[in-house]
Amino acid sequence: MTISVRLTDNESVPKLDRVLAEISHSISKAGFGSYMERKITDLKGKRIEVNCGNGVAFTGENLGIEDGVLTLECEGKKRLFVDVTKIVVVSEASDAAGKPGFIG
Repeated sequence: MTISVRLTDNESVPKLDRVLAEISHSISKAGFGSYMERKITDLKGKRIEVNCGNGVAFTGENLGIEDGVLTLECEGKKRLFVDVTKIVVVSEASDAAGKPGFIG
């Protein structure tokens, strides 16, 4: 599938972003969700580690995915919302306590 768009002014960019988001949402709702979404859904209710590349990783209880956004509950009941398309690796977390953020 190829989509060609000609932008004529700066106001077209936000409109294009909205259209692309709607297309992505429609594809996801039609049952063509990503493999990563399905794997994360299989781990719902478990403590997982999510790696977004470039040394950015988060650990928490997987509360589920809605509209392409993963909700993790971390220490202190703090919730993180992660765009599933940015996730590179996901795994069940070890029992050792970890904090969300940058790995350095």
